Amino acid sequence: MRNLLCRAAMLLGLLPAQAVAAEAIRWSVVNNFGLLSGVDAQARFKRESDAYIACMSKRFSPGQCDNGRETFGLTRQPYPVRFESRTLKYDHAVLHPVQPESGDAPDHVTVSLTLPGAARARCDWTVGDKAIRNAPCDGVRASVPLETDVAVKVEVRGKSPRNAETTLRVRRVVIATLGDSFMSGEGNPHMRSKVQPVKSENWLEPRCHRSLMTSSALAAFRWADDNPQAYVAYFNLACSGSTAAIGLLGSYDGIISSRMLDNLRGADEDAVHFRGKSMPSQIEQAREVLCAKGGCITPDVIFLSIGINTLKFSTVVTELAKPNCAEACLDRLRRELDADFERLKGAGADALAATYLKVHSALAPKAAFAIEYPDPTRDETGKFCAGNVLFPVLGKLGLGRVDQRENKWAYEAVLEPLNRLIVDVAGTTPGWEVVTGSMQATKRNGFCSTERFFNSGQDARGTSGTLHPNAAGHNAVSKLLSERLNASLKR
Repeated sequence: MRNLLCRAAMLLGLLPAQAVAAEAIRWSVVNNFGLLSGVDAQARFKRESDAYIACMSKRFSPGQCDNGRETFGLTRQPYPVRFESRTLKYDHAVLHPVQPESGDAPDHVTVSLTLPGAARARCDWTVGDKAIRNAPCDGVRASVPLETDVAVKVEVRGKSPRNAETTLRVRRVVIATLGDSFMSGEGNPHMRSKVQPVKSENWLEPRCHRSLMTSSALAAFRWADDNPQAYVAYFNLACSGSTAAIGLLGSYDGIISSRMLDNLRGADEDAVHFRGKSMPSQIEQAREVLCAKGGCITPDVIFLSIGINTLKFSTVVTELAKPNCAEACLDRLRRELDADFERLKGAGADALAATYLKVHSALAPKAAFAIEYPDPTRDETGKFCAGNVLFPVLGKLGLGRVDQRENKWAYEAVLEPLNRLIVDVAGTTPGWEVVTGSMQATKRNGFCSTERFFNSGQDARGTSGTLHPNAAGHNAVSKLLSERLNASLKR
């Protein structure tokens, strides 16, 4: 009651203007998901990713959702991203944003400032050492440096003066993604074309099939959306087809080679520079991003999936999809898998324990998470699938069908023991934790389910994405990653 009386007296001019509590000033970072550039890109991605995932969750196929983009509120314009396809490099502004108001100094972001209850008034603002006179009290913008305490003061102009002040500090949160096709978003381009989806605007990076609609990107984007006073520098270096030795820790040509990009119908002319070049390892690329301005920035979180390509899972699926993969066929595959599992358990180039240690040593993240692989093998009742994993026309030729027995075998021989190994190794490696639950979250949403989270060959449409998560599948996994982000990024 006393505060109300004082406020009334102040407004009537009976008492001098008083400073309002610091929390009266509200502020947020404008466009705080650093990978997307442009004024409306972040709002557009939120709207369209939600709409696309909702479409997929209604039991539509990717083709149906793509063909009806306008019906579902989607556009066909590429997203402006801070990635340069000609150089295969992220723009330095992902980690070191530059705002025009800062005089082009790096590590500055734009914040929006509001004094509640003064929407129609004019205010004099002081942000750090910069004065903004006779400006709106609601939504005035200013450039501020990252990771720096900035004093903000405001005074309402007019007959009823009102003061407020606060100190703001914009936290930079760095989230990096490494690994194979599961983390790159294979089979799930965030834009699609009616021809082979190799044009650069369909992917964040076409050679690796990196998508903005992958689980880590969705989790990072949503964390940014829920934490508007932070600046989120997210970058994804995962590449479809990678193993620990080739791709993660060593150089790699990519899932679509330079020659394929040059020759495929619809290939992007901007990608011709890829010809004859291999990409540096993901570790080298990550260090280049993190150390772009001299001193290296420590990543807050790393997400990693690796291991399934060492087991040659695509070859296993291809063999199972052939007619009559009887016991002799399964025995041969089992022997090959035994040898490949030994590589993951051993001390060689693809050994999981050594890989986790090398990644942590090279990048020194504050938190590192190994991701369990999801389960594409079951229908909506939890039973193993029986269906075609390739183009339907091949089914008429007796090709491409994997029956319940074969799917059960793939689960028991590949997926379940691989995930168990990841849990055992990452869970006992210093600096690493495991994100479990991917199999549980997808166990009734396989490629044959009425509400599928995975692509069939028809869904993948010429990418390498058969049995890879679609937008709904990545959304399910992203919720698991969001839980870990929320826990690890609390201060």
